[in-house]
Amino acid sequence: MDPLQLKFNLGTIHCADEGDGPGNAEPYLWTVFFKIDGDTTAIKPVNGILHLQGNATFVGTPGNHGNLGVQEVDAGQTVAIPKAIGHFETTLTPIPIAGTSLSVASPGWWPSSWRQMPRPTMQSPPDTPRSTSRSPTT
Repeated sequence: MDPLQLKFNLGTIHCADEGDGPGNAEPYLWTVFFKIDGDTTAIKPVNGILHLQGNATFVGTPGNHGNLGVQEVDAGQTVAIPKAIGHFETTLTPIPIAGTSLSVASPGWWPSSWRQMPRPTMQSPPDTPRSTSRSPTT
């Protein structure tokens, strides 16, 4: 599989409700982009089960108060997002499957001949505690 060129351009943000009491809101936006691909991860067998192993790549942007270029917004206003915080461009490389010449770009993109194969699972290593979350009950 060939690498995939990817671009995100966040263009505008809309203020539905300034939500901070009387007066206008002071807007800012913190964006963080991340990817998981073959540059830093691989699918490897562990005890006969395929596991995704490696690290995600995180790219932060200059998030700070006033970084949208306006000091105030009111409900109903739309603000342009500057390229410095709303643009992300990267190359996604296929994730290799160790011990084979195969690689994966996304399970949804697998060739039809692979769809009958067991898909890789993401599981914690045996001695790693797992977190659990619950929805509040009413």
